[in-house]
Amino acid sequence: MERIEEINKLPKTFEYPKGLDPEAMLSEAFDIIWNDPIEVKIRFTAQEAPYVMERAWPGEYSWTLKDDGSLIFCLKTSGYEDVKRWILSFGPGAEVLEPEYLREDIAETCREIGQKYRRRAPHHGEEKTTGLRSPKMRQHGKVCLPDKGGR
Repeated sequence: MERIEEINKLPKTFEYPKGLDPEAMLSEAFDIIWNDPIEVKIRFTAQEAPYVMERAWPGEYSWTLKDDGSLIFCLKTSGYEDVKRWILSFGPGAEVLEPEYLREDIAETCREIGQKYRRRAPHHGEEKTTGLRSPKMRQHGKVCLPDKGGR
């Protein structure tokens, strides 16, 4: 909704095709994409497990809580890119176990992110950083985190 600039009511009307139930269709979607089915199995750390267990998820899902507090979460839903972004939002707190193609896709995305942050040229007057910690930040015990873009 945040990108809608203007709404105009038109005289035209729309009728759903017979047999189409948009509420049922979207109830299976992870976010807003409904025609991209995916089944995933994800391991969440003990720190992330409560967040996953406390809410109802779209589609079919189940989980197994492990003795160490980690969680194996299985989800059958729709919206590959939506699910991928959600998994990435947990950072190292989530690991895709299945399917292998999603695991490989996320690994490649993480490699690209790592490359982007490793090769960042310092701004004028800044010390060159290696990884996520600069020598100056290490000296003062502070971690240099990437900018979240105002979020």
